[in-house]
Amino acid sequence: MRKTLLAEFTARPGSEERVAELVREYSARVREEPGNLVFEAYTKESSALEYRIFEVGPGTSG
Repeated sequence: MRKTLLAEFTARPGSEERVAELVREYSARVREEPGNLVFEAYTKESSALEYRIFEVGPGTSG
């Protein structure tokens, strides 16, 4: 069974550029993981501080 994750967080004001950089770096690493099916990071159009991360990957058996 696949596992799906939806994470939401808000960056602190003034840290927008650093958080965006970290999310880009992390996204690239996760997309390279074996079995990763989907990894998408979004910000709200009305607020670049609010993030949504959606991931679909393999589940565990057993």
